Amino acid sequence: MDIAIISIDKQSNILEYSDAINPIYFIRDNNLNVFETNIMPIGIHYNISECFTSNFIKLQKGDMIYLFTDGYIDQFGGKYNQKFKIRNFKNLLIKINSLPLNE
Repeated sequence: MDIAIISIDKQSNILEYSDAINPIYFIRDNNLNVFETNIMPIGIHYNISECFTSNFIKLQKGDMIYLFTDGYIDQFGGKYNQKFKIRNFKNLLIKINSLPLNE
């Protein structure tokens, strides 16, 4: 299983995250940042000496954080019924990040 999980301390504006293969995407000032990921899934642990890492980000007003599954990227559609793919997904996030959340 692939997963990303976050916790936000609202008083200090610190986001803590950890993941198993699924990264978080973070947009600040219209720049997309993809944070390093732990290259191991939950539930299959071949190398017991490896641990999941915790990472920290100081949030600023206007930051957008995206958590997602590979299902969005892997869905088929469009004129040629092809996968959406990661490049299109990144471009979509940059395009929509300044919209109100309800849009």
